[in-house]
Amino acid sequence: MTKSEIEGGKISELSHPEIIAPDSEFTVIVDTVDSAGTVVEVESGGFDLDITTSHDDVVAKNNGRVEFIDRTEGESTYVVDVDVLDGADGETGTVRSWVNAEKPADADYEQSSQFRIDDEATENANGEITLLDHPNAVPPTGELTLTIESKASTGTIVDFDPDGFEVNMTTSDTDLVKETGNKLEFIDLGSGNSVYDIGVDILNGSQGDTIGISSWVNSESQMRADDERTSDILLGDVEPSLSASGDVISPGGKAKVTIEASGINAVELDGLWVGMDILESASDFSRGTFNRNGRKSIISYDNTRVGLELTVIIQPSQKYGTGDYLFTIRGSGSGDNPATDEVIIRIE
Repeated sequence: MTKSEIEGGKISELSHPEIIAPDSEFTVIVDTVDSAGTVVEVESGGFDLDITTSHDDVVAKNNGRVEFIDRTEGESTYVVDVDVLDGADGETGTVRSWVNAEKPADADYEQSSQFRIDDEATENANGEITLLDHPNAVPPTGELTLTIESKASTGTIVDFDPDGFEVNMTTSDTDLVKETGNKLEFIDLGSGNSVYDIGVDILNGSQGDTIGISSWVNSESQMRADDERTSDILLGDVEPSLSASGDVISPGGKAKVTIEASGINAVELDGLWVGMDILESASDFSRGTFNRNGRKSIISYDNTRVGLELTVIIQPSQKYGTGDYLFTIRGSGSGDNPATDEVIIRIE
């Protein structure tokens, strides 16, 4: 890898797989700082290649080269797909990028690295979506979690298509490189197995509306992807459901109570023994608001939750000896029939 640096813009990262399979596609990511213009160029060692990108900053693309303009001169991330055609085992190519100039020699900063074609990489070339998991139905103003699992994928895209209403998507995954409208793009240059959890808030849906979901891997274009999956979620009434499990601890220990619920906007711990404190800092209320009044504790939510998972940490005082301590957990939704379960904390 070579670098040349002068005052001005900078490439903070140039990344791509070093080993690729013949006749395959890979992704190049370029992060820049203080650059009004960025060029990405891919040179082959005798094989054909094609490069594509969906970035809005593109101003020119030809002969393995793409030029971007960012008039804000801020921080930019560019994702370029490279399609290798008719490459042979052992052949190499070079990815080069520079900023703030038409030619590398005049650039503020230049960076380059090589990739190599390897026949043994073929068996791992085709990415696959192994799981697209979500509830079948959610309330019109509810929240849900979508989970995507993929393997042998450098890039995973998920696209939401709400039918006439708005959704808000959140994820804490550091693989997220781009969010455009209702589409999220993740990059995993390790090309291994990836798991992405996405929170979805439904803002103004109506009964009977649907959310279309599409996900694909290893291509900016869904039509050229190694694998794809599509699904739908219906907006409608969801009956409350709840299951919970207690814990077995030693005297003076901390009990972990786990709760799984759907179709609820509040979780109530009723009959919790006096002197059994809920440790708020150690518990995971999943963005809920916690309040305790005597032997009753309530975790409330602004919207109806689907696929909710909670962990509540309880610290019994030293006065509690060995025995079973029973209390009730109740999940309530928009209807009149809450879901309940009984939980035992056993001290032995």
